[in-house]
Amino acid sequence: MLGRAGLALVLLATTAAGQQGLWESLIEQGNQALVAGEPGEARKHYSRAWEVAAQYPVHDLRRATTHRNLAQARMLLGDLVAADSLYGLAIICAQRTLEQPHSYLAGLRREQEDLRAAIAASLDFHEERPPPPTVWEALVLRVRWITNHTIVRPGISRPLGDSLSVTHDGGLGMSATLQFRLMELGSLPIIAGLDHFELQLPAKHADHRPVRLRGNGVFIGPSLGRFLLTMGAGQYSLSGGLAAPSRTGLNGALTLSILGRPGDSSNIGIQVALRIGGLHLLAAESQEALTLWQLGFSIGFRRPPPW
Repeated sequence: MLGRAGLALVLLATTAAGQQGLWESLIEQGNQALVAGEPGEARKHYSRAWEVAAQYPVHDLRRATTHRNLAQARMLLGDLVAADSLYGLAIICAQRTLEQPHSYLAGLRREQEDLRAAIAASLDFHEERPPPPTVWEALVLRVRWITNHTIVRPGISRPLGDSLSVTHDGGLGMSATLQFRLMELGSLPIIAGLDHFELQLPAKHADHRPVRLRGNGVFIGPSLGRFLLTMGAGQYSLSGGLAAPSRTGLNGALTLSILGRPGDSSNIGIQVALRIGGLHLLAAESQEALTLWQLGFSIGFRRPPPW
């Protein structure tokens, strides 16, 4: 009989095989729609195939193939600019995977060159340039970007191993985070963000007042599949009998994604993660250092990709 490790490997292989079969089926359905002269229907199948391919590593050639097929569908629909962008994504992915020179990569570049020639031929240089976006359009674009990168983090925090843990209980905290992909190191996404934190710790006895902690910080760290490991720093202030000048704090957290992955900007819909972290405030003047552990959730939302 299989042990636990063997059973886990069987389940993992079955899941991977299922994803491969689903991706191939969606690509084939899209190809059939293109042959039938239905690029709009083909785009729907290719977009669903991308939702599967987005879960593969960034160097997986199936990501490049899906981008290429989407580009062809968009080109037939007349959206040449979007098709050019998708060809660019396909080429970037293929460059990560294939040794150069390679016939597949050369074919992608040739198709993009032909597309750009068609775009240039279709332009009428005597026409006036389109007007710049209105203030309202610019505002809508900015709000959409912020919405797609904003995460709310409710949770509980408790003092750990200092005098505050004797006088105060753990309390509910909330932070609003602007989180985004900063860069990639090879195939490793690096996530960064800005965070505003609010917390109130209730007193255990009537002769103490509740303590309120608030502050702003920054963080950075790698995304490892469904895990995100971050570290950062910020400035924090305490009120409620522990008032002191703004104090420097160090923060760290480990996040496990339940729905969606923080490192993949292609994810759409609700993003939910379990978060375990800590905050350490350095000593300031007569105030001792303060350490808090934190347990909570990260909740966000991302809109579908433009294709």
